[in-house]
Amino acid sequence: MTKKRKTPQILVPVYFNPDALTEIAKDAAEMKFRPVLLQSSKQKEHGFADEIVYQRKGIGRMLKYCWNYWKQHEAERLTEKAKLAQDERELLEKKKKLGMI
Repeated sequence: MTKKRKTPQILVPVYFNPDALTEIAKDAAEMKFRPVLLQSSKQKEHGFADEIVYQRKGIGRMLKYCWNYWKQHEAERLTEKAKLAQDERELLEKKKKLGMI
């Protein structure tokens, strides 16, 4: 018998491409949400040679507990990104003036 919860839990599927999943898996391992030696993908048991299964262990927990921090610091990241874009534009203009481009 399952335990009745006061608030319902909602499953939210999140899709990543393999490169993003690998990066997130590394971050989750660094933050101790995922075993360090666990690979991001493996061959499917009893499957054909090209069938791959991705290891999702710990990634959901990391997203669940780190989302609040990520949301709170989103404005800082966006301002930093805008500042870097402005710096890149200034450097490009300087290169054009010097005739490097």
